[in-house]
Amino acid sequence: QSKLVFYGNYGEWLNNPDGTVENVIKNGERDVRNLRRGNLSVWKAPAIGRSGVREYKMQGRSGKMAYFPMFVQLKKKKCLVIGGGKIALRKIEVLKDFEADITVIAPEMITQIRQIDQICRIFRTFMEKDFNEADFVIAATDDQKTNHEISQICRRKKIPVNAVDQKEDCSFIFPSYVKEGEVVAAFSSGGQSPMITQYLKEKIKPNLTEELGQIAQILGSLRAFAKSCIATEQQRKEFYKELLQIGLEDIDSLEEQRINEI
Repeated sequence: QSKLVFYGNYGEWLNNPDGTVENVIKNGERDVRNLRRGNLSVWKAPAIGRSGVREYKMQGRSGKMAYFPMFVQLKKKKCLVIGGGKIALRKIEVLKDFEADITVIAPEMITQIRQIDQICRIFRTFMEKDFNEADFVIAATDDQKTNHEISQICRRKKIPVNAVDQKEDCSFIFPSYVKEGEVVAAFSSGGQSPMITQYLKEKIKPNLTEELGQIAQILGSLRAFAKSCIATEQQRKEFYKELLQIGLEDIDSLEEQRINEI
């Protein structure tokens, strides 16, 4: 293992084989930047008084794998939501936004879930046979043991499962997202920090407008036309780029006559 040495008050750092880092700190709290490039960008060492040695676990690229962002068509997919409270409600609202075929199972359900149109509600505790036709499952009860049990059943049956706020029981996670029409921007921190994903969501919201969703629909409708009339991929890219720029300036300008002129 390589040894990283910092001069002055930072002391000496040693990478251990188990992934921990030993540090001798001399003068209280310090920010150590770029301690291991590509693994940890900022790490704050707590003050420990006079010189001493402590070990701190480092988590980063070498520690955990990030989730792969895979967009999946949920329309008419059979989703089983187990739970009838506010946690389940949040997940149901997201799934409705993507037109999933939702079945909710719980002995009791809050009023908001009872009032949602076009979902199936079953008022009882879940049974293992309920999983047989599910494409994916959401464990959204208020009991961690129950959610874990649901997760174990899904894993045995090889069904994708999300257990709310129990990352170790999830085979997939729900990202924070912004959606306009078929344009979707989604963010994940790997379950580490909802504040990070919320921040990213708020940053992108002003740019992902209703008009952008409409432009995407128009450009999508022209794909077959462009392939038949425009010879090369590069020329088609330039065609779409010009249309996008026109649409961003004034979406009403994207009419058939103007498109044919381009």
